[in-house]
Amino acid sequence: METLVGSSNGYALSEPSSKFGWTFFKLSFKPNLQNGIEEKFADMLNKYRLNNQSQKFTKFMTDYFQAKGCSIRIKMLD
Repeated sequence: METLVGSSNGYALSEPSSKFGWTFFKLSFKPNLQNGIEEKFADMLNKYRLNNQSQKFTKFMTDYFQAKGCSIRIKMLD
């Protein structure tokens, strides 16, 4: 994704933790990467019928990762 939007070092991952057979970690998007994604994929983000830009971004990233074969769930934290 960084390559697609011309960004580098645009995210941070926390240390993973395992509970109940699941692995959890925090993925933080830095503003330069998130803004690049929102600009490059604006037409796709606008197709989501959700209340705000944060929800649209979260849903888009969930769909993107799943399309790449990653079985994940994303929750936006403020």
